[in-house]
Amino acid sequence: MRSKTGTVRAINVVGTLFRLLSFLLIGAGVGVGVYTALFVSQAVPTEGEVVQLDETEHPSPLNPGARRSRYHAVVRFEADDGESYTVRARQAGRETGYMVGETVPVRYWAGSPDRASIDDTWEIWGSPVILGALGLAFLVVGLVAPKGFRRKAAYATGSVEPDSAQVPEDRGGRREAPGSHGDDESPAG
Repeated sequence: MRSKTGTVRAINVVGTLFRLLSFLLIGAGVGVGVYTALFVSQAVPTEGEVVQLDETEHPSPLNPGARRSRYHAVVRFEADDGESYTVRARQAGRETGYMVGETVPVRYWAGSPDRASIDDTWEIWGSPVILGALGLAFLVVGLVAPKGFRRKAAYATGSVEPDSAQVPEDRGGRREAPGSHGDDESPAG
């Protein structure tokens, strides 16, 4: 059996690692978010046409041996330089929200039309949102979980007794539920 100090030390290390990872994820989310905001404010908006749906197959996590398909929209657009470029959606799904031939908004860097994105909220802001949300989740776990585990470890080793102040004793030494007055009779109404 691990000693109390060894358990607490391990819990503190894990909590610290979760907090450090959370700061890295939040920092990455902020960095990607700043880059994304810069892209949105400076990129050239235009329209493009969905020319195909790229199918990729992945193993099914719920059904070993089975494969499932995911689709990425491929959009062709014309930049200010008169050249035609394509952009592949970062987000994929079992069904895509796009159909071949559909017109969709696109944004691209003026000097580099090959660096473009479909102008969709999730397509553009998905990465910073996911990184930030993961960072916050790791931060909460890193701050809250170690306290609960330390308390559980203290109870398990017998160094702390459960708080008995929640259930007061009545005058006869019996414990009574909060809100009761120790009488068995109902008040006359």
